[in-house]
Amino acid sequence: MIRNNRTRRIAAASVAAMAMLVTAVTLSVAFFRQPMLALFYALLPLVAVMTMGWQAGLIVESLVGVLVWLVLPLLAPGSPAMRPLLQWVIIGGGALTGLFGWAAAHTLLTATSWALQAQN
Repeated sequence: MIRNNRTRRIAAASVAAMAMLVTAVTLSVAFFRQPMLALFYALLPLVAVMTMGWQAGLIVESLVGVLVWLVLPLLAPGSPAMRPLLQWVIIGGGALTGLFGWAAAHTLLTATSWALQAQN
């Protein structure tokens, strides 16, 4: 039972940290009126995959897509920097960093598994 509660608390803390990161990036784009700051959205899938797994990475990547296509044009209306190319770069960069995060996490878990098996 303690393990389940601990796992739930860690998952809740990870979700809260991701929500704070999303809020910080969104507020920075809105406050400074610089759409290029939205490139930090591309790092969110990497953080999600490394902390919570590939399923969370897919969820966060879809959230990044929604934010980029629906929210950012409202935060920086008429900005010449907010072009479809930037939106595609952010979404593609998020997918790429998510894949890098999955590869890193998978390699780390494989090496840990081998090390634990070698001790037996």
